[in-house]
Amino acid sequence: MRRRSRGPGRNRAPSSRRRSKCALDRHVGGSHYKNLPIQPLEYAILNRLGQAEMLVLKYITRHHRKDGAEALRKAIHVLEIQLELEYGQRSLSSD
Repeated sequence: MRRRSRGPGRNRAPSSRRRSKCALDRHVGGSHYKNLPIQPLEYAILNRLGQAEMLVLKYITRHHRKDGAEALRKAIHVLEIQLELEYGQRSLSSD
């Protein structure tokens, strides 16, 4: 099985990223991702996820630290939108 490329400049190990200062080592506007082993954006890029999946990752990653149940509702809403747009399936929830 052939290993996927991680994109430009992404072939180094995460531990090497921690030794040198880079944009992922700081967080603007809060600290809810700074102490994670991998940030949602980094995970999404390395795994070639789309914007909807990235938003879901963001919301479920921070719900304990930032927005609580509201973040989980946001994640569900994004998934409902994705179901409608990509698969033509209507949401079962009501507002």
